[in-house]
Amino acid sequence: MKARTKSLVVTVARGEAGTKPQRFALLSCSSALGTHPAPGKACPMLEKAGGDPANLQPDPAVACPMLFDPVTVTASGIWNDAYVRFEHTYGNACQLRAMTGAIFAF
Repeated sequence: MKARTKSLVVTVARGEAGTKPQRFALLSCSSALGTHPAPGKACPMLEKAGGDPANLQPDPAVACPMLFDPVTVTASGIWNDAYVRFEHTYGNACQLRAMTGAIFAF
């Protein structure tokens, strides 16, 4: 059986939607290729979410301040041979980490 593709380009932009990303990485969970620094932590999270960051659950142990310093992230690519496109603006970097863990931590 052929291995299914599980690769996403992930980006992080300080600001609201439409802001140019400051950094990006290739998160490859189906091969050793990619530029993401922590695929061993990010891939299991995405696997549990069916490859779609919109399905992630927040870490209940993280309490974030109510500061508005928006961070917009995107993820697009192929997961189990289906196209994934995700974009979300979080209120601050803490909220981003609480929701997405290692996926956008690069």
